[in-house]
Amino acid sequence: MMTSAGQSPIPVCVPDLGQDDRPASVCTWLVEPGDAVEEGDRLAEIVLPGIVFHVSATSSGIFVRRERPQGATVFRGDCLGFISPGTSPELS
Repeated sequence: MMTSAGQSPIPVCVPDLGQDDRPASVCTWLVEPGDAVEEGDRLAEIVLPGIVFHVSATSSGIFVRRERPQGATVFRGDCLGFISPGTSPELS
């Protein structure tokens, strides 16, 4: 997968939550595909029973695609979506 600028999009993954391999759930998406994001911006909230974690952008760019919908069960390392390091939200 490449962006229109020829750069590979950067995956946004579920971080190590310190809870072994317990499943989490995508609670809320805070951005939409096409939104500009800065490194450190909150992109989504994932939840373990009683604990909410924020997933932040690891790079600045355009959030181009969600891989997991709200309510999906996810595990450490799962890809949640992609950020294009350029300014175009298009993927080819």
